Amino acid sequence: MKFFISHASKDSEIAKYFSIFLSNLNVDVEVFCSSISGMINQGDDFVKVIEKELKDSDVFIPLISNKYLDSKYCMIELGYAYSKFVNSEKKYYIFPFCVPPVTKAQALNGTPLAHIQTEPLNGKDEIHNFIRVLMSKNLLKEVYIKNEMINDFINKINNLTMNTENILDDVVILPICSDQDNLDAIQHTIDGEKNIINFNLFANRKKIRPDFISLVLKFPGTFNFYDFLRANAEMSFICTINNYTGSLTDIDIEFKYHETHQLLKSFKQSLLVGKNEISIPIRNMNIEGLKQISEICFVAWNKYIINEEGMFTIENIQMK
Repeated sequence: MKFFISHASKDSEIAKYFSIFLSNLNVDVEVFCSSISGMINQGDDFVKVIEKELKDSDVFIPLISNKYLDSKYCMIELGYAYSKFVNSEKKYYIFPFCVPPVTKAQALNGTPLAHIQTEPLNGKDEIHNFIRVLMSKNLLKEVYIKNEMINDFINKINNLTMNTENILDDVVILPICSDQDNLDAIQHTIDGEKNIINFNLFANRKKIRPDFISLVLKFPGTFNFYDFLRANAEMSFICTINNYTGSLTDIDIEFKYHETHQLLKSFKQSLLVGKNEISIPIRNMNIEGLKQISEICFVAWNKYIINEEGMFTIENIQMK
C-alpha cells in the first residue's frame, strides 16, 4: 500500500516525522515523501518522479499548512489527487490533515475538496481514529499501536509547529481610540517587526482626554493558543515595549476569546522609561478560552498616560 505525503518544502521536517510514523505502522506500508533522502536522486527530473509517485499511490495525504496553501506546486498536487479521486476506476483515498495553526474549517475552504473531512495532525484522538479508518478500509493490516508512539509523534509535531509559527502571520493590527471623535489620537506604523505607536490625546484640539488608546492584534476567526501549551507547559507570550518618551506608567495586555471578544485575562504591566521585556505565562489561563483567542490588546488607560503626546513601540511579539 503506497502513501503519498504532499507537503510544502518548508514543512519538510513535519513531513519526515509523519512519513516515519506511517512506515512504522506496518512493514507493508510504503511512503513517498519528497523530503526524505533517496526518494528523489541527484540528476532525476523531480517533476516526473512526483508525477509517477502520484499515479502509483493508493492514498494521498496533504499536510495543509499556511505554507502549503501558498505553494503552487502543492496546489497542483492537490488538483491531481482530486482528479484521480473523482475519475479513477480504482478506489483512491484522500486523508487531509491540517497543520497548526491552520484549523479544520480553514484547511480546504475554497477548494474542490472542501467537502472532505480534515483532521488536525496534532490530535491524539484523531490519529487513533485515522489508524482505525486505515484498518477498516483494508489499507493497513491490524497492528497494536502503543499510546507512547502516538504521544511521541504529537509532541514532535507540536514542537516543530508551535515553537516556530509566527503568530503575526495573518493578524490584523489596529490602533484604537475610545473617543470616536478623536481617532487621530493614536497613529500606528510598522518598521520590520517593530510596531511604532505615536499618540496625541488632543489631536482633535478638544481638551478631553480619551478613556484609553489601544493597539489590537486581531486574529482572523480565532487562534488556538492551547497548542502552544501542549508543546511546552512553560510557554509564554513575550514582547518588548520600548517606552521611548516615558509617557506611560503602565499598560494592560488583554487576551480575548471567541468571536464575541470576551475578556479571558488581563495583565497589568508596569513600564520603565526605555525597553521593557514582557513575559506572560499562559498555563494559568482557561483552556477553552486559549483554544479560541480572537484578540490581544495593548491598552493604555487615561490614568496610565503621563504626557498628552508621546511615542512607544511594541516589538519581538512571539510565543516562547
